[in-house]
Amino acid sequence: MNETIATTINETIQKGSTLISTIDPNWLYSSIAQSSAAIVGLMGAFLTTKLITQKSVIKGLETQIKDDKAKIVFLKESIKDKEEWVKKIDEEEDLGDIKDFLKEIQDKLDVDNPPTVNELIKLAKKSENEDFHNLNKKMLEKVYSKRFLEGVRERQEKRRLPFGGYLSIPELPIPINQDVLGRKWDRYGRYEDEISSTYTEIKYIENSIKTKKDELDTERAGLDLKKTFIYLAIFSFVGVFFPLFILTLSPEMMYSLRVLTLSAVLLGWIVLLGYLILEIKGLKKNNQLGQ
Repeated sequence: MNETIATTINETIQKGSTLISTIDPNWLYSSIAQSSAAIVGLMGAFLTTKLITQKSVIKGLETQIKDDKAKIVFLKESIKDKEEWVKKIDEEEDLGDIKDFLKEIQDKLDVDNPPTVNELIKLAKKSENEDFHNLNKKMLEKVYSKRFLEGVRERQEKRRLPFGGYLSIPELPIPINQDVLGRKWDRYGRYEDEISSTYTEIKYIENSIKTKKDELDTERAGLDLKKTFIYLAIFSFVGVFFPLFILTLSPEMMYSLRVLTLSAVLLGWIVLLGYLILEIKGLKKNNQLGQ
């Protein structure tokens, strides 16, 4: 009984081997080439979609950066007149403080050996008047001139004359309209707040531009499709051109290479599939960041 079963199995295997050896292997390699060509086509479609998507993202980022830069220019223009007005008031205040300081010390100055600007600034910092502690050095250099020292010399010489100090006409203070002065400083404070808030907004937009430029550089780097083309070229050779080349060989050679060819195509497909999955995950991540 066992011998009969063994004989039947051996006969079946021999007949199957004979049948397989007589089958034309052209259909196997033809199917492999067609399937691989379809896979390459799908990858090409994915590649095109990726390219269009990235170009769209790049164009969107470039437009946003351009709009942000235009907004910065607009914001700076909107406060230009206010900055000039505030700067003018600051210069008037600085000039007033300098004149008051020089007026306070002019009778004590040695015009033959006058102190330097830096020495005057040190002296001002020691003054009891806190308005003199932060004098504008450039403006002080302009006011503290030879002409000023000549005027001080003349004043001191007149004071040395008999009754010189009593004959000089005292300077009368100019009356100040407190209402006008109050409106002036209200306007000054309002402009200062507007300028400060505008520059805060500009700083925020500049940081946003920097972030978008980094994203833009990343997207442009992603346009390097060299790696994708290499994968497609290798798979096209292994899955399409190599099976087509084998079709030109003898049936015996085609039959002997069938396992090697199928294994190579399967391995190439697994590698390509892994790369495709990674690329899709990257696109999803970019979409999430874009939202």
